[in-house]
Amino acid sequence: MPFARSERLHQRLTEASVSSTCLPVAGADHCFTGYTDIPSLIRESVAYLSRELGR
Repeated sequence: MPFARSERLHQRLTEASVSSTCLPVAGADHCFTGYTDIPSLIRESVAYLSRELGR
């Protein structure tokens, strides 16, 4: 998804009081092509889901 869409979705979710985090990944293309540290992105994603779903 184009990053602008991600930003728009994040904005709308936060406006609706839904927890949302949007992390721009410099140098990454769609599906993080060109980004070399995929494991750190996965760790951040899992940590977010653990926090939000573990309530």
